[in-house]
Amino acid sequence: MRTATRSCGSSGTSSLATLTATSGALAAALETVTPAQWSAASAQKFPVPDRSLRGDLAFFVFHETYHVGQMGYVRRWLGHSSLVG
Repeated sequence: MRTATRSCGSSGTSSLATLTATSGALAAALETVTPAQWSAASAQKFPVPDRSLRGDLAFFVFHETYHVGQMGYVRRWLGHSSLVG
Protein backbone atom coordinates (compact mmCIF):
# COMPACT_ATOMS: atom_id res chain seq x y z
CA MET A 1 0.00 0.00 0.00
CA ARG A 2 1.26 3.45 -0.89
CA THR A 3 1.01 6.28 1.59
CA ALA A 4 0.44 9.94 0.92
CA THR A 5 1.01 13.04 2.99
CA ARG A 6 -1.25 16.03 3.14
CA SER A 7 0.53 19.07 1.88
CA CYS A 8 -2.31 21.56 2.29
CA GLY A 9 -2.76 21.01 6.02
CA SER A 10 -6.50 20.39 5.80
CA SER A 11 -8.29 17.41 7.23
CA GLY A 12 -11.27 15.53 5.92
CA THR A 13 -13.25 16.82 8.88
CA SER A 14 -12.60 20.47 8.08
CA SER A 15 -13.34 19.85 4.39
CA LEU A 16 -16.66 18.25 5.28
CA ALA A 17 -17.51 21.14 7.60
CA THR A 18 -16.76 23.62 4.80
CA LEU A 19 -18.85 21.64 2.32
CA THR A 20 -21.74 21.46 4.77
CA ALA A 21 -21.57 25.19 5.51
CA THR A 22 -21.44 26.24 1.87
CA SER A 23 -23.89 23.76 0.38
CA GLY A 24 -26.84 25.25 2.26
CA ALA A 25 -25.96 28.74 1.08
CA LEU A 26 -25.56 27.51 -2.49
CA ALA A 27 -28.92 25.70 -2.41
CA ALA A 28 -30.63 28.82 -1.07
CA ALA A 29 -29.05 31.00 -3.76
CA LEU A 30 -30.03 28.60 -6.54
CA GLU A 31 -33.64 28.69 -5.36
CA THR A 32 -33.76 32.44 -6.03
CA VAL A 33 -32.78 32.16 -9.70
CA THR A 34 -35.73 32.89 -11.96
CA PRO A 35 -36.54 30.93 -15.14
CA ALA A 36 -35.53 33.98 -17.18
CA GLN A 37 -32.14 34.10 -15.44
CA TRP A 38 -31.58 30.36 -16.05
CA SER A 39 -32.26 30.92 -19.76
CA ALA A 40 -30.25 34.14 -20.12
CA ALA A 41 -27.09 34.04 -22.21
CA SER A 42 -23.93 33.50 -20.22
CA ALA A 43 -20.82 35.62 -20.59
CA GLN A 44 -18.74 32.48 -19.95
CA LYS A 45 -17.54 30.24 -22.76
CA PHE A 46 -17.65 26.76 -21.26
CA PRO A 47 -17.38 23.78 -23.63
CA VAL A 48 -21.11 22.99 -23.64
CA PRO A 49 -23.73 23.61 -26.33
CA ASP A 50 -26.12 25.36 -23.90
CA ARG A 51 -24.71 28.89 -23.56
CA SER A 52 -27.11 29.90 -20.78
CA LEU A 53 -26.69 30.01 -17.00
CA ARG A 54 -28.34 26.56 -17.04
CA GLY A 55 -25.51 25.33 -19.30
CA ASP A 56 -22.93 26.85 -16.97
CA LEU A 57 -24.37 24.93 -14.03
CA ALA A 58 -24.49 21.71 -16.06
CA PHE A 59 -20.81 22.17 -16.92
CA PHE A 60 -19.88 22.75 -13.26
CA VAL A 61 -21.76 19.63 -12.19
CA PHE A 62 -20.02 17.55 -14.86
CA HIS A 63 -16.63 19.05 -14.03
CA GLU A 64 -16.93 18.37 -10.29
CA THR A 65 -18.15 14.80 -10.78
CA TYR A 66 -15.16 14.21 -13.05
CA HIS A 67 -12.89 15.18 -10.15
CA VAL A 68 -14.82 12.94 -7.75
CA GLY A 69 -14.10 10.07 -10.14
CA GLN A 70 -10.43 11.00 -10.13
CA MET A 71 -10.38 10.96 -6.33
CA GLY A 72 -11.99 7.51 -6.34
CA TYR A 73 -9.33 6.26 -8.72
CA VAL A 74 -6.54 7.65 -6.52
CA ARG A 75 -8.14 6.10 -3.40
CA ARG A 76 -8.12 2.69 -5.05
CA TRP A 77 -4.55 3.20 -6.29
CA LEU A 78 -3.49 3.99 -2.70
CA GLY A 79 -5.16 0.80 -1.48
CA HIS A 80 -8.28 2.29 0.08
CA SER A 81 -11.82 1.09 -0.48
CA SER A 82 -13.99 2.61 -3.19
CA LEU A 83 -16.06 5.67 -2.36
CA VAL A 84 -19.35 3.90 -3.11
CA GLY A 85 -20.22 0.22 -3.03
